[in-house]
Amino acid sequence: MSEESIVVGKRGEIYTDEKLRKKVGIRKGGRVKATVADGKLIIEPMDTVEEIIRRRPLISVSPEKAEGISEEAQKEQGAFG
Repeated sequence: MSEESIVVGKRGEIYTDEKLRKKVGIRKGGRVKATVADGKLIIEPMDTVEEIIRRRPLISVSPEKAEGISEEAQKEQGAFG
């Protein structure tokens, strides 16, 4: 566990330095999750959808299988012709 002193601006903005952001994986323009637990503010980086999919693909199918699934769904909706 490490501690850093950071600045809070006049309107409540929290300013961190680059070293601290890199240490925890917060990227410029990225999103973070803020949680309050036991009176403490916990700020954690959030993964993008692309990062989540890259890490663990949701499904793996061949183009032929995907086409079959699409045709079945269209038939169920009465849109296959």
